[in-house]
Amino acid sequence: MSKSRKSKAAILMVLGMLLPITLLVLGSRKKLAQTLSVKLATFQCSQVRLQQYIQQLDEARSAAFEALVKCNSQAVPALISALDDPNIGVRSNAADALGRMGAKVKEAIPALISALDDPNDMVRYRAASALGRMGAEAKEAIPALISALDDPNIGVRSNAASALGRMGAEAKEAIPALISALDDPDIDVRSNAADALGRMGAEAKEAVAALISTLNDPDIGVRSNAADALGRMGAEAKEAIPALISALDDPNIGVRFNAASALGKMGAEAKEAIPALINALDDPDIGVRFNAADVLGRMGAEAKEAIPALISALDDPNIHVRSKAADVLGQMGTEAVPALISALNDPNIHVRYKAADALRQMGTEAKEAVPALISILNDPNIHVRSKAADALGQIGTEAKEAVPALISTLNDPDIGVRSKAADALGKMGTEAKEAVPALISTLNDPDIGVRYKAADALGQIGTEAKEAVPALISTLNDPNIGVRSSAASALGKIGTEAKAAIPALTAALQDEDGNTTLTLNVAVALVKVGGDPQDAIPVLIANLQGNPDCDWYVELATQTLGEIGGKAVPALTIALKDTNENVRFGATRALSEIGADAKDSVPELTEVFLDSDENRRVRYQAIQALENIASDEAISVLDKYRETANAISQKKNLDGVLWSRLVTSCPAANTSALKLATTNHVKRPPVMCRIRVIRSVLRWKCPPIPQNSTHGK
Repeated sequence: MSKSRKSKAAILMVLGMLLPITLLVLGSRKKLAQTLSVKLATFQCSQVRLQQYIQQLDEARSAAFEALVKCNSQAVPALISALDDPNIGVRSNAADALGRMGAKVKEAIPALISALDDPNDMVRYRAASALGRMGAEAKEAIPALISALDDPNIGVRSNAASALGRMGAEAKEAIPALISALDDPDIDVRSNAADALGRMGAEAKEAVAALISTLNDPDIGVRSNAADALGRMGAEAKEAIPALISALDDPNIGVRFNAASALGKMGAEAKEAIPALINALDDPDIGVRFNAADVLGRMGAEAKEAIPALISALDDPNIHVRSKAADVLGQMGTEAVPALISALNDPNIHVRYKAADALRQMGTEAKEAVPALISILNDPNIHVRSKAADALGQIGTEAKEAVPALISTLNDPDIGVRSKAADALGKMGTEAKEAVPALISTLNDPDIGVRYKAADALGQIGTEAKEAVPALISTLNDPNIGVRSSAASALGKIGTEAKAAIPALTAALQDEDGNTTLTLNVAVALVKVGGDPQDAIPVLIANLQGNPDCDWYVELATQTLGEIGGKAVPALTIALKDTNENVRFGATRALSEIGADAKDSVPELTEVFLDSDENRRVRYQAIQALENIASDEAISVLDKYRETANAISQKKNLDGVLWSRLVTSCPAANTSALKLATTNHVKRPPVMCRIRVIRSVLRWKCPPIPQNSTHGK
């Protein structure tokens, strides 16, 4: 070995010896630092240090104040004591610190109530503020805060009103005092009193008359809060409608905004405000215009006289106002259709676009607009053309006269327009059968999205699109996964008229991309066109892994297994022992749908039903399956264990959270795990399936072997 190599080896050896020691030292230092940090924190919040901080509150407030707040509950006893300190600054800052800690220091409430009688204005001011920060937790302070509304200091009165507001309806006994405070000589007190009454909502309805008067207050903020408060009381404040209508002409933006919003919260009760709200659509402020449109929308057909003004609002310079106007027109139903038809010819692009969008929202209610929508399929603007096609699709079969125009639109130079045209034809179903040749041609469109929609449309046309089968078979080789998946789904919807696709679908089960949606759609299509279901069963069972309440593919897989019937029973019986709970649940559901033909699974279903460690949802579904099978053996099991079955069924009715299918949110599907499971089923079948003789006997358990595989040879 050369001298150089020996030196390098020696260096590496030394480094190797030092590395563990270095890591040990670093680990020890980190642990030591953590220990010191804990000890330092303990020292900083010790009684000795807390007393030092308290004494420093007057002369060095910032550092001492922040330290006390950080010590949190440890500092509370010292801060409570500090409220009796002879030094004003200490008392004042102690109250402020307790307020910063909020509701979690409610043991300080009695002391803070006492502090409301402190001879110093600042102490009382901060005590009222602190009680407000504690919200409803400080409700025992309400009588003292009511008294504080008469405090000689403006700030104390203002904070007392604010604190009562933060307690909401819990402070309803303060309503008479807050009504009186609306006449306080100070602006902030009046403003906070109005806000507090609003926070109490309908409980403060006795304040309506006083708040109506307050809409004429000389201060902008007070008027604005009064309007907002009336809105929070909703229909209970309907007597304020005339005053709120007048407030729509207030010189201040905030007042007008809150007045419009308040009228909206009163709903149809405020229909007399419609003319004023129509005028408000021309308000110079965006927010006021938006609120005016929103309120008119809440009134629905009652506000039909606003339709022309809302049509004009489609040309508003602000996109949010334009969108809201379109939404509102869409909600007004057939009453708005004639005006929207006229708006389709407006010289302004925004107006035409939003008019088409409003008609789209109406769906079949806008059927009289079909001729006008057909005309604007030739609009010079691509967005208007696209929205017109979209609207025709939403109108559906009622727009069948648009089929020839939509066929022509499949040649539009814009990708988005072509895509919407294909989608619209699909939504018309069999009524669009004359579009089949054009849709077949569109399967060769250069754009992925257009090809996808064309395939999907052919599927929605169904058996009437049987002439598209050869083209759809070719599309199974499209370079895009989504397009291939859409083609497979279309073949399935065409059904047995697409039997010629069986070899191509069988081959597509081995798609190298292993895409979950594609593989599932291929498996479902194979079943629906009349192929051997045994080729599809493993893929369908793999798709039972998803969340049955959230994932569409679980429902599709379950339904398809149910359609397969008796041939799926052996594999589903094995799936009852799967380690994945969702698979077991899906298997019981599928067996339940199969019914009488699933009688061979009764012993395994019985085992699931009686397994006390099994998920109750799975057990309940097993009971349903036994009831649907209804063979002598199944009925005997249910009779024998009727008490257990009733207990599980009763639990199902009581446990709404566990059993409800109406979930409000779903976690993202674990597509990677599902893809892996599907791929394993297809490309790595069980060991027994690799022996040709066994595979021929157990085809229900074994997926087809890829052509380039050596399994079984």
